[in-house]
Amino acid sequence: MDDDARRIEKEVALPATPEQVWEAIATGPGISAWYVPHEIFPGEGGLVSLGPGLDGRVLVWQEGERFAYGRFPLESPDQPDYLYDFRIAAVSANGEMDEDTEDAEDATEEVVEEPVADEVEEVEEPTAESEDTADEAAEDSEDSDDWADEEPETSVLTFVQSGFPEGEEWDAEFASYDQGWDLFLGNLTAYLTHFPGEPGAATVAGASPELSAEVAWTQLVAALNVEGELAVEASIELKPEGPEEITGTVDAVVAHQLLGIRTENGLHRFAVDGDEPCTVSIYHYLYGEEVADEEVVDQLSGDWQDWLDELFPLTDDELDDEDEEDEAEAEADSEDEDEADTDTSEPEDKPTS
Repeated sequence: MDDDARRIEKEVALPATPEQVWEAIATGPGISAWYVPHEIFPGEGGLVSLGPGLDGRVLVWQEGERFAYGRFPLESPDQPDYLYDFRIAAVSANGEMDEDTEDAEDATEEVVEEPVADEVEEVEEPTAESEDTADEAAEDSEDSDDWADEEPETSVLTFVQSGFPEGEEWDAEFASYDQGWDLFLGNLTAYLTHFPGEPGAATVAGASPELSAEVAWTQLVAALNVEGELAVEASIELKPEGPEEITGTVDAVVAHQLLGIRTENGLHRFAVDGDEPCTVSIYHYLYGEEVADEEVVDQLSGDWQDWLDELFPLTDDELDDEDEEDEAEAEADSEDEDEADTDTSEPEDKPTS
């Protein structure tokens, strides 16, 4: 994949070791705890699945340092072929970045698949002289490099999404992804800060009303029956009609775009982007064995989707389109069943000797 000039690049400091960050970005349970549900099968060439028809593969797997995936099957040749690239750099207790990971982070080389070598070079057996030389080099390194004496306490994650086509028709999608990654990387920071390593479950509800983002945001906030100030670190309570009330602390706010709330056992995000139609998304991330129970998550998802459907009902045209899609699907299923019922042909007779 060509590394297009038009790309999203984000950098975020995280309160975790590179090993903890790796667990959060390169495993299915980890990435599902702050982004969207994934299944990840490790190693280069491994499967990355976001759901039916959304399978891709791992292109780079450098444990603890770099994880990249992409090349999802495209519905049409006009769709972009995105690459998602995560790079981790360790930071020592004194705030210095490890030179090796810093160099890797600055690299912008194209992701390519390297051929596997057919032959492995023979490794020479160590001699007494070589062992003495190695010991002396190690001592010199320890004396001259404080990094070796300090356990990294934090990390810097650099994320790059490339593959965006040029042209005004892609501006809205580029802006949506750019805004979305601010939200998700904020989730990652909050997860590693307040719920590190806890089992998590994510759910999302969405709507696409034929409204401007500002109008949809106003309606959304009004229907949440907010008690409290929309300001970071403010205490807040949401009392929507239907879903369970949410009480917590505001941990993210972007005017007319995002409200983030952290509770004792989860993160809750309300986001609006795009314009006429805009997209309204509600994300819930629950942590801990009990609250991440599948039944709890399914109930939460259904309650908020019903709430959104009532707040932003489909127009008559959208309902007609939905009915037509349902009829087409039902007709296709019926044809498949008929073909299966009428396929009663007998196998051909075997030739006689």
